[in-house]
Amino acid sequence: MIPLSIAPARHWAASAALSSERGATRGSAMYELGELDVGHTVTVRVIGTRDGYREHIVGSAPTDPVFVRERGR
Repeated sequence: MIPLSIAPARHWAASAALSSERGATRGSAMYELGELDVGHTVTVRVIGTRDGYREHIVGSAPTDPVFVRERGR
């Protein structure tokens, strides 16, 4: 759990291209996959900052490449 005094910022990326260029909201806890993500892996970096402290960055492992599943399967 993140203390209230720390405001995390999240940066979503698909295959090293920041998804914010494609409409992801900076700081959003969720990222909705889109057509441009198909065939790419997705990662997230969470950056915590607090006055008087060094920023702390944690990154996720990449997902498997995104694919499109037919409806009903």
